[in-house]
Amino acid sequence: MAASTTPPAFTPPAGLSTDAMLKTLIQALLEGHTLAFIQGVGQDKVDALYAFAHSLYERERYEDARKVFTYLMALDHHEPRYMGAVAACFQMLKRYDEAIEHYCLASVQDLSDPRPTFHTAECLLAQGRTGEARDALSMVLNDCRETRHAALKQRAQALLDLLDKRAATTAPEGIPT
Repeated sequence: MAASTTPPAFTPPAGLSTDAMLKTLIQALLEGHTLAFIQGVGQDKVDALYAFAHSLYERERYEDARKVFTYLMALDHHEPRYMGAVAACFQMLKRYDEAIEHYCLASVQDLSDPRPTFHTAECLLAQGRTGEARDALSMVLNDCRETRHAALKQRAQALLDLLDKRAATTAPEGIPT
């Protein structure tokens, strides 16, 4: 059996007032600790929660998955995949504004990952915001420099080509030619 990866729980000094305890908690967060560390939740439990949330998502229980992914976000605010997973749940629930907001945050958490920008473009397209989607897809193409992003680059280019084709068959006033 593998050794537990549970860190010692954060325990503020005894007898602290609520304000002092809150200041201690904030200081721990500012020092880079996560709530998982502060609460003594080990990586094994966090991983199990992620697997559970992922299984909910795979079974199309998007609202339930969103709740678990949101809890994971609170436990470890440094992990961009949790923010992206919450965004994906919102996208599947057709709550596009919330999805876009969370994809943008996930993008900021990991500037080297163009996937959140691609999914933002999908949400923008679902809302009929073609110009903004086109801009996001152009950003994806620019950001897909690594070979691991080759498939995403192809998908982004295919969507841009489709938008170009659609624009070419529509007159300026939106009347088909």
